[in-house]
Amino acid sequence: MGKEDFSKENSIGIDVIPEKVSMYDTANSSAKKKSLFEKLGLVEAVEETSGEKATAQQNDDQKNEGANSNVVSMNESKLLNSEQKNKAQKLSIDEIYTIYSLLPKTATNTVYLIDHFLKALPSNLPIEIKKQSLNSLLEASHIELVDLLDDGKERVELLNQYLDNFSADLEDIISENKRNIEELKEKIAYHNNIIEERSRTLDEQKSIVKFEIQKISSIMDFVKSKDV
Repeated sequence: MGKEDFSKENSIGIDVIPEKVSMYDTANSSAKKKSLFEKLGLVEAVEETSGEKATAQQNDDQKNEGANSNVVSMNESKLLNSEQKNKAQKLSIDEIYTIYSLLPKTATNTVYLIDHFLKALPSNLPIEIKKQSLNSLLEASHIELVDLLDDGKERVELLNQYLDNFSADLEDIISENKRNIEELKEKIAYHNNIIEERSRTLDEQKSIVKFEIQKISSIMDFVKSKDV
């Protein structure tokens, strides 16, 4: 071996050995390993592995996006149900009055005061006497009958308005759910047809395959029989 060959071997050894030693150096191991792979002609294999990892990561991201989409869809569904429940929520008369900023029934200057005064009178009094007594009570209380009647008129109008809005909201919800039921019925019918068709196909395929199995078994039994 000549000096020139010895020199080449030493140069190769010096170049490779540090790469093997540096594999235990966590700070620069990735870069030096890559350099070693390049020198050994393994660059394509490394890139292929990286591509596989990237593909796996992309698949995971897609799964996560799908899961997030389902979560959003479920949350939106719950929100719609909540809104429907709020629209369909029954309210007491006092709660309705609060919505429209009307005085409660127990307030003094309301149409309900008339009912309160009438209940305080003997029930067997004639109607005209009751009216006269009512006017006397209101006059003594410095309350105008017309104000109480205006209050009653306003309450009737607002209660009718609330009932119209409430009825419209519930009718919309009822109609929407009826449409959903019809859509579900169509889907159920569609899937029932698929079940029936696939069941027939399954039975037919079973018959064909079992017939062939029986045919082959008969042939094999004939060959294996001792009488042959």
